[in-house]
Amino acid sequence: MLSKNNITFWSGLLISLTILTGLFYWAQSLLKPIVFAIIFALLLRPVCSFLEKRKIPPVASILLTFFALFLLFGGILTLFSAQLLQLFRELEDFQENILITVSRLQDFIYTRLPLSESEIERLINESRTQLFALSGALLAPTLGASGNFLASAGLTLVYVFFFLLYRKSILAFILISRPIEQQEPTLLFLQKVNKVIIRYFSGLIMVIGIMGTLNSLGLWIIGVDHALLFGFFAAGLTIIPYLGTYIGGALPVLFILLTREEIMPAVYVGAWFMLVQFLESNWIAPRIIGNQVSVNALFAFMALIIGGLLWGIAGMILFIPMTAVLKILFDHSKSLKSLGILLGNEFSSRTHHEPEVLSERLRRFFE
Repeated sequence: MLSKNNITFWSGLLISLTILTGLFYWAQSLLKPIVFAIIFALLLRPVCSFLEKRKIPPVASILLTFFALFLLFGGILTLFSAQLLQLFRELEDFQENILITVSRLQDFIYTRLPLSESEIERLINESRTQLFALSGALLAPTLGASGNFLASAGLTLVYVFFFLLYRKSILAFILISRPIEQQEPTLLFLQKVNKVIIRYFSGLIMVIGIMGTLNSLGLWIIGVDHALLFGFFAAGLTIIPYLGTYIGGALPVLFILLTREEIMPAVYVGAWFMLVQFLESNWIAPRIIGNQVSVNALFAFMALIIGGLLWGIAGMILFIPMTAVLKILFDHSKSLKSLGILLGNEFSSRTHHEPEVLSERLRRFFE
């Protein structure tokens, strides 16, 4: 039986989570750039600290770090731009293949449907008109979304700059605002959060590199054009857990179906991407990222869904490490330690400092 105090505590926690969820949804335009900026600042902080130890002023260190980052992304874009331009030049071939496919579809409709040729032509013309209208309706939102993305990216860079510049002041504020006896546990908590985020995203970058290599190698062996472009693009979508690889694998499959008459290469590509996804989920990611983001699969998937509903693609990227940060917070709170156990991968009485009798009761219950 729950005591009155327990009921009051859990009711307050549920109300707080509901308010927090509403805040995350309604203030997403403000919060998304800030969360991304915090992550980028944590990832770039070691570089800035390294430069500052070499007697380079903080502002110059941050600007040099930004410059190196832009050079890195510029090199990646240059590497893939040649294949991307070649892919655009082949659009005319795509159009010819699409026209051939449409012609075959029309012939099939003419021979199988009990409609006159004039009625079929009318249906096709109406469908074409609706398609053009739909394309025009989607164009404005797409341009608007692109503008919002560029504005958010610029705002994120500004936040990153100031978070890096004033990182010592921010840390001092957090520690001073806590009682003296709580400052050391607070610092330990912040160090764990910093470690989790750095390990997660740096490990994710390594996983993307390995998967991009495997994807490209498989596509090259199968004989798919632009293997490097398709392979690393699909690997880049790994930042969307569980779904990204399959979305990326659909593009080379579609490319083969448009450019080739035989279907087996598309089957081989699909099978190869499924194999790479299996290796990533069961061997590559666990060994590289490890158990630093020790959130079990159930709540990781729930975080993925909730993040997608609240923040879209950004939420699908951010909510899993944010859930890992919540787990660290729960583990450091006596009253919320049970939630940390619920979110974790595996219960351990030693990890959570629980009596051994609890482990024995759990073992007896599940036997």
